[in-house]
Amino acid sequence: MRSRSFVAGAAVAALLLTAACSDSDDGGSDGGGGGGGSSGGRLGDLPVVELTSEIEDAATAAAEAAGEPVELPVRTIGYISYGEAIPISARLTQGVQNAANALGWELEVCDGQSTPQGQLTCATNFVNTGVDAILTNGMPQSSIAPALTQAESAGIPVINIGGYIGQEDLFDGSIYPDEAEFGEVLGDWLVEELPDGGEIATQTFQADFVIQRLEGLDRSLEGSDVTIGDTFDADAANLIPGAQQSVSSSYNGNPDIQAYYLTFSGSEIGAAQAMQVLRPGAQFPERPMILTFYANLPTIDLIRAGQVDAAAENTHEWIAWVAMDQLAEFFGRETPISTEPRPDYGDGLEFWQPFVVDAENLPAEGELAPPPVDFEGFFTTKWSTEFSNLS
Repeated sequence: MRSRSFVAGAAVAALLLTAACSDSDDGGSDGGGGGGGSSGGRLGDLPVVELTSEIEDAATAAAEAAGEPVELPVRTIGYISYGEAIPISARLTQGVQNAANALGWELEVCDGQSTPQGQLTCATNFVNTGVDAILTNGMPQSSIAPALTQAESAGIPVINIGGYIGQEDLFDGSIYPDEAEFGEVLGDWLVEELPDGGEIATQTFQADFVIQRLEGLDRSLEGSDVTIGDTFDADAANLIPGAQQSVSSSYNGNPDIQAYYLTFSGSEIGAAQAMQVLRPGAQFPERPMILTFYANLPTIDLIRAGQVDAAAENTHEWIAWVAMDQLAEFFGRETPISTEPRPDYGDGLEFWQPFVVDAENLPAEGELAPPPVDFEGFFTTKWSTEFSNLS
């Protein structure tokens, strides 16, 4: 990752966004010298956790450790979603919007449409219009390298958020969960459900976060009688229909498959559609189990309906709040952006803890699983204590 000394933000140019980009309806106040705190409605289906004294005390201590209260200047952040048609990408977008709103910052969202060209167009537009910082959602560095080089020349910090992308020397920071641990947690659940072993099928994709998830699965399978009998690729630009076709072909060719371990979030929707045709109404063991990553609301509904069996989760929105905190420290105090994927906020504040959602621990209807650690309460308390114009 590139190192950067603080560069004061220039006046933001008029935003000339393409049709792929749009203003966030929940951005901060217009212009002015400082942020205005949280305003507008909170987006998404993540339940609001009651603030505990432990989280409040930890947040206050973190704010005091940063220094005397200072005024946080308004900044305009450009955010590139990997592809809003993918449920987990839409979730992270909502997390970014909520965190920006809590800081009183302007946010511009651009849908990368799950293609390198769409993502590069978004990044180039943000550099050309002069945003103060850019957040990118898990796209490989190679997809947007020309824009990253332009951003560095313009003094615009760029942080990758969402997933491990491998090479990241053109980014100022990169924030993501432990993907191998994430894969292992779901793999452990799978092995426990298949005590007598059996063949499973895995979904592959040429992305580093998928490779690491599969490495985690390999660790889970060591010493078990569960083996990989089939693999197929994800099609990020055609995710749900592609998964439906791939699972149908896999099952027709391998009817003894016991489970589908789907590494690209959203694929479970297509897999469930395939099984509704191939084995309508059937449950495991009359049909293969369907396992995926991230318990998005449509996925939870499929688990509740008995069409998907389990989803690994780590409350993905934490990434957005950590990224915004890094930018707030950068712009408010000239603190360098952390190069750690999971910055250390103290004991008990591991926001990224993975867990599995299945039929035994479903959240309330219409809600996502509650986070193991209240990152929203932590950061809103930290910011209101640390920044004088957000109190």
